[in-house]
Amino acid sequence: MTGFIYDLIYTVSLALTAVSYYCACTVSGGMSFCVYAVTVLSVTILTLLTHMRMKGRLMAAGTAVASAAGIYIVYRHDADMLSFESFPWLTAVLMLSFCAYVAGILMARISAVRMAAAAVAVLLIAFYVRSTPDIGSGGAFFAVFIIITVTADEIQSHWEKEGFTDRKMHLICTVPFIILTVLIAALIRYPSEPYDWKLFINAYNRIAAVGERIRFGLDPVTDGVTGFTDDGRLLTGLSPHTEEVLSVTLDSDIAAPVYLVGTISDTFNGKGWKRTDAPGLPERVIDAVESIGSVKAYDGQLKDYYRQSWLSIRYEETKSKYLFAPSKLISQGAGTSGSGITAEGNIYVFKRHNPYHLSLNEYYLQPNADSPDFYEFMKKKAVLDENLWYSAVKSSGISEQVSYETYLKYIDIVKDRYSEDISLSGALREKLDEVYNGAADPYDKLKRLEAELGRMKYTLRPAPMPDDVDSAAEYLDHFLLGSGGGYCSYYATAFVLLARAEGLPARYVQGYRLDTTGRGTYTITTDMAHAWPEVYFEGKGWIAFEPTPGFFRETVWNMPGSGTEGNVPYIPSKPVFTVSGEGMPENETAAADEIKGIPLQAAVIPLIMIAVFCVIFLVINRMMQKQRLRQLDENERLKYMAADSLSALRLMGSGISRDETLSEYRSRISGSVSDEMLGFIPVYEALLYAAPGRTCPDRDTVYDCHDRLLRLLKKKRPLRYMIRLLLS
Repeated sequence: MTGFIYDLIYTVSLALTAVSYYCACTVSGGMSFCVYAVTVLSVTILTLLTHMRMKGRLMAAGTAVASAAGIYIVYRHDADMLSFESFPWLTAVLMLSFCAYVAGILMARISAVRMAAAAVAVLLIAFYVRSTPDIGSGGAFFAVFIIITVTADEIQSHWEKEGFTDRKMHLICTVPFIILTVLIAALIRYPSEPYDWKLFINAYNRIAAVGERIRFGLDPVTDGVTGFTDDGRLLTGLSPHTEEVLSVTLDSDIAAPVYLVGTISDTFNGKGWKRTDAPGLPERVIDAVESIGSVKAYDGQLKDYYRQSWLSIRYEETKSKYLFAPSKLISQGAGTSGSGITAEGNIYVFKRHNPYHLSLNEYYLQPNADSPDFYEFMKKKAVLDENLWYSAVKSSGISEQVSYETYLKYIDIVKDRYSEDISLSGALREKLDEVYNGAADPYDKLKRLEAELGRMKYTLRPAPMPDDVDSAAEYLDHFLLGSGGGYCSYYATAFVLLARAEGLPARYVQGYRLDTTGRGTYTITTDMAHAWPEVYFEGKGWIAFEPTPGFFRETVWNMPGSGTEGNVPYIPSKPVFTVSGEGMPENETAAADEIKGIPLQAAVIPLIMIAVFCVIFLVINRMMQKQRLRQLDENERLKYMAADSLSALRLMGSGISRDETLSEYRSRISGSVSDEMLGFIPVYEALLYAAPGRTCPDRDTVYDCHDRLLRLLKKKRPLRYMIRLLLS
């Protein structure tokens, strides 16, 4: 026990130090009780396993496997099963705890490692002092504890002592006073301003910048950490987390959502979206020019229907290969050289490197999409002839000269790539006819559909997709006539497929949605990742829609002298599709979803699995134990039984001391334990010192005492008796 506690002092203190600094730098809100509990529990278990015999380790591993099997049996078909994705910090905390366990065991064994760990702790304290006092205070507390503990341990190891010389026990007895000392120091008031050590700060900033650049370069290339992902699968059981990934500065005073496109997909397989190889055309630029030309064909003022806006986007700690930019992009990367941006059809990627604190200026068209005047504008068909096209190219200020022939080729590609012949079921067509009843044109239909889907249920945990759903029509029936709820990806998918069913080219877009109030700088976090549909209207370009419940948009800006009032699509008074619950914005935390109680079987079945494992383990252990006893000669068997009797006495609280002979031990405990149960001791002593081959005449005494002691242990300490059966 002394060795276990001694090792635990180092492993736990190291783990708490590392995890505290990690949480202070990466986890919003710092280190919570749950993180503390996971850290201490994981390190304690690892340290305990180090001090257990092989049989105990097998028992612990088997119990863990049995528990996991029971949980799997309960939740194997449940979409709400907790996973590592539900706790994004868990993987890092467990890895840090394991590393701290290894380092702590080495510290307990090797003096040089202890000294090195104390030096690292001193550096951590120095970094804490130069930062604001609120950052890493928990880590600083544990770092100070490590420094004092190592100092005390090293003093003990070099101090010549008499009497009780157990260095480990000395440290264990000293630790409570170390903890009290550090706590008192932590409660002392400290200055509100950090210490101004300019030389140290400058050196630290240089080293930190180099280290951060190296760390960023070694990180795996993934977009999963950004909240946004190019994986188009329709998942369930999402748990959003909030981490800063981008910052955006706007020069427009328009209060309107800004959609930053990451990927655009065109093919749906019943379970998700994928992007096929894109043609080598500047599609986003063509889209912007087509929108400008449509206003010219309508004989209107561009500023009434589209505003040419500017934004600056800065990549923070984001390792993404995608350039996030508005859909109708006039120019990208302005004022930035060597950014390595290349166009892959309708998306932009960083060709040579991933962005690190990279800033880009982007010019784009902001549509006045939700004003009644824009609605009237969309009802009019537009045909862009060659003169209108080149006039739009000239007035747009786009440096890249796109020919009219390229534009015509682009129209054919859009119709071929984003169209699909979808046969809807009779039940779904009947409901859609009710939604579309009275619609004057395709745009009117889609606005009605947008409003209708927006009245359905928003949830991050939709019903699992049936295995037999492998087509667009089957997905629509499942989602709109069955489950009746989902998050943005589900609604965007349904809208795209229904638009295609009406003969309109449509595409599935993923990126970020940023709600703005006008000019200023905004932070984009991972929970702002979003998916939305865009529909192509020939002569007008791509138009974005927002069918996700909770993402309502208002009129962007009013046109001067506009006489159009309230000319918006008619919406049926009763919901057509299944509605169960109110829609919620996507950036709500997972706690906003329905909170379910823990089912009884979630606790009972794992316990049953553990009990079954323990019974099987006990049976096998006893069989192996009897087999080993049969293979021993008579004297060795009696020695084993006598040693097991001593173990039973120890479990009852009457163990033998290290510096005590068997005779002295018997004399000491004879008053608390019956002499009939201690009769095996002189026999055991005789066996230990008997000549080889000599038989024992008192074998019955050993067996009788053994049986009596086990019965007494079972009566007085039943829990210890059961543990002995499992681990002995």
